[in-house]
Amino acid sequence: MNSVWQNPAEKSSEISDSSAASSSEPMELSPVKGKRVFVDFDGGQISSDAGALPLKETEHQVGIIEAIKAALNDRRVIHPLAEQLQQRTYQIACGYEDGNDSDMLRNDPVFKICAGKLPDSGEGLSSQPTISRFENAPSRTELYRIALAIVDNFIDSYSEEPKIIVLDYDDTDDPVHGHQQLALFNGYYDEYCYMPLHIFEGISGNLISAILKPGKRLPGKTILAILKRVVARLRKRWKNTLIIFRGDCHFTAPEIMEWIDTQENVSFVTGLTGNAVLKKLAETTIPELSLNCPALSRIRNGYGRLALSLKYCAAERPCGGISVTLDWRFRIFGTEDNYARLRKNRLQYASQRRC
Repeated sequence: MNSVWQNPAEKSSEISDSSAASSSEPMELSPVKGKRVFVDFDGGQISSDAGALPLKETEHQVGIIEAIKAALNDRRVIHPLAEQLQQRTYQIACGYEDGNDSDMLRNDPVFKICAGKLPDSGEGLSSQPTISRFENAPSRTELYRIALAIVDNFIDSYSEEPKIIVLDYDDTDDPVHGHQQLALFNGYYDEYCYMPLHIFEGISGNLISAILKPGKRLPGKTILAILKRVVARLRKRWKNTLIIFRGDCHFTAPEIMEWIDTQENVSFVTGLTGNAVLKKLAETTIPELSLNCPALSRIRNGYGRLALSLKYCAAERPCGGISVTLDWRFRIFGTEDNYARLRKNRLQYASQRRC
């Protein structure tokens, strides 16, 4: 077997020349149905995240990024604050929530366009260390100003004062993978997570606010503190709007009900966990539905309504009470014995639940 040794420098030069030639001359492949097929590498920079471009146009009309920028102090060194905010926002929107992704995407043409740079000639975006410093820089005061900016953006989405809005409070699990700060184990979800609180407007579905928090539910005092701030901000612009606070049963706290009861044009619709007293009150309605449907072949829903007085006591204040209207729902199961099972007792928004 013959072997030929080649000088590495000459070999490198040939490879370089070959690469230059291959990038400028197309490669011909096997024909398909008599058609010639060529491959070349002159397509320029390509991105798989073109969906960020129409999102940028939508954001330009909404203006939320500009509002958040105004709430932050500019600590820029090389990259402008607006550029970093746009880069991080659109990367997260496209599913790149990890800051490490910034290294891979800093020269992506779409994200450069979204950040106001030219796709080819513009300089690269921020790297991972810069993005990490950017995310950890805001103070508590700046974070609060961002929250106000988001609420104001919600208010600005209305052309006139609405007659009624519904503040839908709900928290959900956000699983963590690693040792993130404030990540806690949640027994209900059986995992380590955050539990961000989301506040949406229940009629339009628009976002009012979102608060990142550890993986546990908030106590009533903290929920009330957030509610007071939201209502105060809304009242600066909307003096006569009926504001309804709505949430699941863990948002039913004496502090919240007591405060809302003292406010004008503010009401609440929250869940109420089933108990022996409520089950007994429902006994008169469940047999009535069973008699009306003697031969059930499928599950049927039933509804009831009654007035109820709730009493609560706390160490720091005397016992108090409040009168509410309880709309409850139960299910009739179509079994051989035609028995009824109480599914869940909870308050319901009157305009949505009618018996």
